[in-house]
Amino acid sequence: MVVRGRRWWAAGAAAVVVAGVAVVAVALASRGGGVDDLPPAVRAQLAISARDALEGGADPVQRPDVGRQACAVRVLGADPEGITSADQARTVYVDAWCAWIDTEVQTESAIPEAVRLTDPPVAESPGDGSLYGPDIERIFPERLQDAVFDGGDPDEMDTRLRERIAERRRT
Repeated sequence: MVVRGRRWWAAGAAAVVVAGVAVVAVALASRGGGVDDLPPAVRAQLAISARDALEGGADPVQRPDVGRQACAVRVLGADPEGITSADQARTVYVDAWCAWIDTEVQTESAIPEAVRLTDPPVAESPGDGSLYGPDIERIFPERLQDAVFDGGDPDEMDTRLRERIAERRRT
C-alpha cells in the first residue's frame, strides 16, 4: 500500500513539473523576441538605409569625425510594425558591426542601433556597463529585445563587414 501511495505522489509531482514547464514555455513564446517578419526586399532596402545612415555619422557616439566608417547591419525590425515597403519605416532597428577605415589603427564595434530615418537620420545606441540592459529596454520595442541580446551569427556579420570594408576602400 505504501508503494502505491508513493507512485501516486510521484505521478502528481511529475504532472506539476510538466504543467510548470508548459506555463514557462507559453510565457516565453508570448513575449516574442524574434526579428520582425519583413519581406526580403524590404529588409534589404532597410539594411542599406540604416548602413548608409550609420556610415554617414547618424550616431554621434560612434565619432564620425575620426574617419570613414564601413558598416554591416542585420535588420531586426522596423517601426511601425508590420510595414510592407521600406518607405513606410520611421525607425530601423539593427545589429550594426562597424569599422573605422583609412586610419592608422582600425577599430571596430558591434552594437545594436535604432536608426531614425529622419532628415538627417539619427541613431541611438545603448550605453555601456550597467546602462546597457535598461537602454535596450528603452530604445528597442519589447518584441525585438531578445533578438538584440541574441546577436545573430558573428561569423556571417564578420564576413559582411570585411566585404563592406573592401567596398569602401575602393571608393
